[in-house]
Amino acid sequence: MRIGASGLVLLLAVSANGGIEHTILHGVSIARVRAHASADGIPALTNATLQAAAESRLSQAKVRMQPGNGADLFVGATAVVGPSGDCVVYLDGRLVEEAKLERNGLRIDAASWSSSAIVVGKRENCGSFANRAARELVDDFVEHYRAMNPAGSPK
Repeated sequence: MRIGASGLVLLLAVSANGGIEHTILHGVSIARVRAHASADGIPALTNATLQAAAESRLSQAKVRMQPGNGADLFVGATAVVGPSGDCVVYLDGRLVEEAKLERNGLRIDAASWSSSAIVVGKRENCGSFANRAARELVDDFVEHYRAMNPAGSPK
C-alpha cells in the first residue's frame, strides 16, 4: 500500500542581513508588487496569480503601497514537473530597494528582506499550493514590517 502526501510546504525565512530586518524595514515604503512565475504547465500558477496573492495579503494587512516611491516586493516561483506528475516549486520573496554603496557612492538594488518556500505535490495541485505559500511569504514580510511600522505604511 502506498501512502503519499498531497502537498508539502516548507517556509524558510531568511534576512538578507543576518537578523537585523526589523531595523532595515523601519520607515520603508512599498511601491509595488512584482511577480514572476516560471511554471509552464502548472494550473493556476502565473505571474497574475502570484501578484494577486501578494497584493491581497498586503491589502488585508492594510499595508499601503505608494506607487513611484519606495521598494518593490518581489515574489517569484520556479516549478519543475517530473515524469510521474510530481511537482516541486521554489518560491522566493524579497523586498528590493535602492541602496548606496558607501565605498564609491554607486547606487544598486539590494534585498533588505527575503524569505523562501518549497512546495511539493502533484502537478494538478501545485499551483494552488504555491499561491498559498506565496501568501504565507507575504504574511512573513508583513509580520516583520509591522514590527517596525506598527501604525501602517510610513508617511
